[in-house]
Amino acid sequence: MSTTLTIAVATPATSVFARINNSPQIGLAIGGIVLDLGTQANLVTNQTRVHRLIPEARNRINTLFMVTYFVGGALGTFLAGFAWSLWQWTGVCALGASFFGAALIVWAVGSWESEGRVRRAERPEIRPVT
Repeated sequence: MSTTLTIAVATPATSVFARINNSPQIGLAIGGIVLDLGTQANLVTNQTRVHRLIPEARNRINTLFMVTYFVGGALGTFLAGFAWSLWQWTGVCALGASFFGAALIVWAVGSWESEGRVRRAERPEIRPVT
Protein backbone atom coordinates (compact mmCIF):
# COMPACT_ATOMS: atom_id res chain seq x y z
CA MET A 1 0.00 0.00 0.00
CA SER A 2 2.67 2.52 0.96
CA THR A 3 4.73 1.75 -2.15
CA THR A 4 1.65 2.35 -4.29
CA LEU A 5 1.11 5.69 -2.59
CA THR A 6 4.76 6.61 -3.05
CA ILE A 7 4.70 5.87 -6.77
CA ALA A 8 1.36 7.67 -7.10
CA VAL A 9 2.79 10.78 -5.42
CA ALA A 10 6.12 10.88 -7.27
CA THR A 11 4.94 10.02 -10.79
CA PRO A 12 2.97 13.27 -11.33
CA ALA A 13 6.17 15.20 -10.66
CA THR A 14 7.45 14.21 -14.10
CA SER A 15 4.37 15.71 -15.77
CA VAL A 16 4.77 18.88 -13.69
CA PHE A 17 8.40 19.07 -14.81
CA ALA A 18 7.40 18.50 -18.43
CA ARG A 19 4.90 21.40 -18.40
CA ILE A 20 7.11 24.14 -16.97
CA ASN A 21 7.54 26.06 -20.21
CA ASN A 22 5.24 28.96 -19.20
CA SER A 23 6.56 29.57 -15.67
CA PRO A 24 9.70 27.49 -15.16
CA GLN A 25 10.46 28.59 -11.59
CA ILE A 26 7.04 27.67 -10.22
CA GLY A 27 6.87 24.36 -12.09
CA LEU A 28 10.38 23.42 -11.04
CA ALA A 29 9.67 24.25 -7.39
CA ILE A 30 6.38 22.33 -7.28
CA GLY A 31 7.79 19.36 -9.21
CA GLY A 32 10.87 19.28 -7.00
CA ILE A 33 8.82 19.26 -3.81
CA VAL A 34 6.49 16.51 -5.06
CA LEU A 35 9.41 14.44 -6.32
CA ASP A 36 11.27 14.85 -3.03
CA LEU A 37 8.20 13.81 -1.02
CA GLY A 38 7.80 10.68 -3.11
CA THR A 39 11.50 9.82 -2.95
CA GLN A 40 11.69 10.25 0.83
CA ALA A 41 8.54 8.19 1.36
CA ASN A 42 9.97 5.47 -0.86
CA LEU A 43 13.28 5.48 1.04
CA VAL A 44 11.60 5.11 4.44
CA THR A 45 9.21 2.43 3.17
CA ASN A 46 11.96 0.36 1.60
CA GLN A 47 14.28 0.69 4.61
CA THR A 48 11.47 -0.50 6.87
CA ARG A 49 10.84 -3.52 4.66
CA VAL A 50 14.54 -4.36 4.37
CA HIS A 51 15.13 -4.11 8.12
CA ARG A 52 12.36 -6.64 8.74
CA LEU A 53 14.15 -9.28 6.68
CA ILE A 54 16.89 -10.19 9.17
CA PRO A 55 16.76 -7.98 12.27
CA GLU A 56 20.08 -9.33 13.55
CA ALA A 57 21.90 -8.13 10.41
CA ARG A 58 20.41 -4.64 10.36
CA ASN A 59 23.73 -2.79 9.94
CA ARG A 60 24.96 -4.97 7.09
CA ILE A 61 21.62 -4.84 5.30
CA ASN A 62 21.43 -1.07 5.70
CA THR A 63 24.96 -0.70 4.30
CA LEU A 64 24.08 -2.77 1.24
CA PHE A 65 20.78 -0.91 0.83
CA MET A 66 22.39 2.55 1.00
CA VAL A 67 25.23 1.58 -1.37
CA THR A 68 22.76 0.35 -3.98
CA TYR A 69 20.60 3.44 -3.39
CA PHE A 70 23.63 5.67 -4.02
CA VAL A 71 24.74 3.72 -7.10
CA GLY A 72 21.21 3.94 -8.49
CA GLY A 73 21.17 7.70 -7.90
CA ALA A 74 24.56 8.11 -9.57
CA LEU A 75 23.44 6.04 -12.55
CA GLY A 76 20.23 8.08 -12.80
CA THR A 77 22.25 11.31 -12.74
CA PHE A 78 24.54 10.03 -15.48
CA LEU A 79 21.61 8.94 -17.65
CA ALA A 80 19.80 12.25 -17.07
CA GLY A 81 22.88 14.13 -18.26
CA PHE A 82 23.04 11.92 -21.32
CA ALA A 83 19.31 12.44 -22.00
CA TRP A 84 19.78 16.21 -21.64
CA SER A 85 22.59 16.22 -24.19
CA LEU A 86 20.40 14.47 -26.75
CA TRP A 87 16.80 15.59 -26.08
CA GLN A 88 16.99 18.46 -23.57
CA TRP A 89 14.28 18.80 -20.94
CA THR A 90 11.77 16.53 -22.66
CA GLY A 91 14.28 13.69 -22.66
CA VAL A 92 15.05 14.12 -18.96
CA CYS A 93 11.32 14.07 -18.10
CA ALA A 94 10.75 11.01 -20.29
CA LEU A 95 13.67 9.25 -18.60
CA GLY A 96 12.24 10.03 -15.16
CA ALA A 97 8.82 8.77 -16.22
CA SER A 98 10.39 5.56 -17.56
CA PHE A 99 12.13 5.02 -14.20
CA PHE A 100 8.78 5.32 -12.43
CA GLY A 101 7.23 2.95 -14.97
CA ALA A 102 9.98 0.41 -14.32
CA ALA A 103 9.48 0.81 -10.55
CA LEU A 104 5.77 0.21 -10.99
CA ILE A 105 6.42 -2.99 -12.96
CA VAL A 106 8.94 -4.28 -10.39
CA TRP A 107 6.51 -3.46 -7.59
CA ALA A 108 3.60 -5.19 -9.35
CA VAL A 109 5.62 -8.35 -10.04
CA GLY A 110 7.00 -8.42 -6.49
CA SER A 111 3.57 -7.89 -4.97
CA TRP A 112 2.15 -10.66 -7.09
CA GLU A 113 4.90 -13.09 -6.09
CA SER A 114 4.84 -12.35 -2.36
CA GLU A 115 1.07 -11.74 -2.12
CA GLY A 116 1.62 -8.73 0.11
CA ARG A 117 3.97 -10.38 2.58
CA VAL A 118 7.58 -9.47 3.21
CA ARG A 119 9.82 -12.38 2.40
CA ARG A 120 11.96 -13.36 5.37
CA ALA A 121 15.13 -15.36 5.26
CA GLU A 122 15.03 -18.75 6.89
CA ARG A 123 16.73 -18.69 10.27
CA PRO A 124 19.24 -21.46 10.77
CA GLU A 125 18.68 -23.64 13.78
CA ILE A 126 21.27 -22.87 16.44
CA ARG A 127 22.29 -25.85 18.52
CA PRO A 128 24.49 -25.67 21.60
CA VAL A 129 27.94 -27.17 21.21
CA THR A 130 28.28 -30.36 23.27
